[in-house]
Amino acid sequence: MNPITLYADETKWIDDWVKEYKYGIIMIYLPEPHLSEVTALRNRYFGANGDCDAHISLSVPVRRPVTQADLAEMERLLRDMKPFDIHYGPVVEKPTHKGVMLAVTEQEELRDLLGVVETSSIFEGAPVRKYPYLAHITVAEFVSWEQTYEIIEEIKGLPLTDSFELGYLSYAVPDQNLRFTERAWVYLGIEGKE
Repeated sequence: MNPITLYADETKWIDDWVKEYKYGIIMIYLPEPHLSEVTALRNRYFGANGDCDAHISLSVPVRRPVTQADLAEMERLLRDMKPFDIHYGPVVEKPTHKGVMLAVTEQEELRDLLGVVETSSIFEGAPVRKYPYLAHITVAEFVSWEQTYEIIEEIKGLPLTDSFELGYLSYAVPDQNLRFTERAWVYLGIEGKE
């Protein structure tokens, strides 16, 4: 088995929940110019906690090192899923949890996509999801309720509503500093993969 990337040494990470992410996660990164615009906002409010460029988290953590064969398996699973548009924004003004996020419209489509993705063998033995899946783009987390509403008030007038075509998913892995970066891509609707 030849993993497609190197993985961080999780023994140096303090929090146990972080260690679950050693082998990464499947995400949807926003394309440019959306990526830079929303990432700048995340960096402003996350500060030192900014762990990843603007994205929509999709899967639970991957359970083992990922190989080219695993990526090919996932593309086979996704061959009948055609690219579709994702609409995001505005900011959620009445959140149910502390933190600031941008709404994502295509909840049903993304749940269907997630249902296919997590049938991949890289998720065998994965823990059950703690909460029902809700697609969103996080702007700030690990903030108090007071900070949540202050940030919402600051950004609710910004042009944070847009859309993009989802044609691929990203396999993202944390480095030693817990910064997630893309390591591979899995495309939707690729015909002829056997």
